Amino acid sequence: MTTTAGRIFKSVDWFLSGQARLDEFPVRLFCACPDDIRWRFCADALRDERIPRATKAQLVAWMMYLPAMNVPGRSEALVKVLDEDSSRIDALFPALLARVEYCRRRLPGWREVAVSAGEDANPAAYSTRYTWEERFMTAEEEAEMTRDDGARFALAMSLSGHRIRRTLLLGLVYAHRWSILKFLYGTFDACQRVLPANEVILRICSDGEMHIEGHTTPWQVDGDVYAFMHLLESKNPGCMRKIRDPFGNDLLWQTFFRAQTSHRAGKVYPKLAKMLVDLGCNPHETTRLGVSWADVARAQYQNGITKGTCDGYWQGNKKCADQMPLARMVQLGRHNIARSI
Repeated sequence: MTTTAGRIFKSVDWFLSGQARLDEFPVRLFCACPDDIRWRFCADALRDERIPRATKAQLVAWMMYLPAMNVPGRSEALVKVLDEDSSRIDALFPALLARVEYCRRRLPGWREVAVSAGEDANPAAYSTRYTWEERFMTAEEEAEMTRDDGARFALAMSLSGHRIRRTLLLGLVYAHRWSILKFLYGTFDACQRVLPANEVILRICSDGEMHIEGHTTPWQVDGDVYAFMHLLESKNPGCMRKIRDPFGNDLLWQTFFRAQTSHRAGKVYPKLAKMLVDLGCNPHETTRLGVSWADVARAQYQNGITKGTCDGYWQGNKKCADQMPLARMVQLGRHNIARSI
């Protein structure tokens, strides 16, 4: 199988010549393909206008899911392929390892990319992630932080003489103190200068280590992150639809990256995606890869990669259908799914 895979994915021309004999995208062969050939093919295929849009969507969907392209570490095969042609990274970014390599090479905007690429992309930032100004809080500040009470926390800060600092705001973000953050950003203009809304929103949408749907430890308060995000949008009208990462992707694409760094393959965030669409993000906007968020989401859905998703986005409207569990998808079968969209 490895030999056959290497032959089919040897080049775009070889793939196109053999595609007529294939009923669908050859997933098993793609998974069995030698690493260097697979990386090289993905980069070339996504930049080739001869590859059909639906095939590109399938390719991106598997690129973001295949362990060989997303398990933390460093791929020597990827390094070799990028050393041959560094521009390939602009097409390989959907894979987690490609974004990690982007950061290691300190390419333009790498710190923004690192937010969606996990600890390997910027170890220094993660080593100090929870070493923040909580260490210098007074007992009153710590008590109000635990309660997630914004007004009382601000009062305790004022009494202690502490100022709003970047490390403090980042610490509150990663501790999920959304009510405190909502009060601070809604009351003090200094917050926007110290930690701009765009940066906070990008972190929430792309960092899978940040649990936005439920808390995992006793000290994490399950506050309303969406109310906080709506406040940021009201203070910066249109920011949700305007935010782009260095690859030109909007916030909807960041929800793909969340699943890669949350260690929950196939995880979807329908409430977050719906809010982004309602605030102006276009699920049908074509990216540099020649596909849209909706194209890739549909490909993930059809292949059983995601456990559920929202049919409404694929139909061009903003109404989110009820989630459909994976078992129900399998029962429907591919033809019924295709007919439903």
